[in-house]
Amino acid sequence: MTTDQLLTIDSPQGIRYQAVSVKSEDHSNDLRVLEKLDIERVWWELLGVKFSYFMGNEVKLYCRYTAV
Repeated sequence: MTTDQLLTIDSPQGIRYQAVSVKSEDHSNDLRVLEKLDIERVWWELLGVKFSYFMGNEVKLYCRYTAV
């Protein structure tokens, strides 16, 4: 269980945090990975931090596009 990014957002309402986890599309059907993401979500929510995750291979597609 890992968080890939912890963003610090400074807004007129004050400083807030947002945790982001990124997983490859290969893991999108893996029940254990999804369970761990849910544990991670609950952990951050208990700390009052918004949590989001992204699944996919967008970065790989982008790298392939820029290399051509």
